[in-house]
Amino acid sequence: MSVQRLGTLLLALLVNGSSGVLADSPPSLPATNEIRSPNQTIMVTSSLDKGTQIVDSVSKQELRSRPDWFRSLFVSNDGDYLVTGSEGMNLSPLDYTDDRISLTFWKRGSTLRTVTLKETIPDPSILICTGFHYQWGHIGGINEHGELVVDRADAEVLYFDLSPGWRK
Repeated sequence: MSVQRLGTLLLALLVNGSSGVLADSPPSLPATNEIRSPNQTIMVTSSLDKGTQIVDSVSKQELRSRPDWFRSLFVSNDGDYLVTGSEGMNLSPLDYTDDRISLTFWKRGSTLRTVTLKETIPDPSILICTGFHYQWGHIGGINEHGELVVDRADAEVLYFDLSPGWRK
């Protein structure tokens, strides 16, 4: 394994360790997740019992809700766009298929587009085997330009436009 890939793996393990996934340990039990938009004006709360609510932090007005719970989610500054990561976050099973969904882009509560693992990882050699799973990368979040940033396991950074959900 190259020094660069080893460094990327260690960084991914450290980052994901803070969110409940360490190497091949199962994800933490479902809990209430609260996240904010990059400019802090939108808050999203996702829980098993109440689903997911998107709220304007200033007016406290609920903008929309869904009955689903999401472990990994990111919201745009206007609250119109939500991106959810797969349940396994940055891990895929060893027997994954190319059509496994890694990202889902939502607009005002409706599915806009799904992104498969094949679209994110076109070459399986990019994946890092952790024992019982493959580590494909890390969803970094929404940047100051309103783009979703995804750091692949090979250290390539992908940028997605939120409105169509396509790579830039």
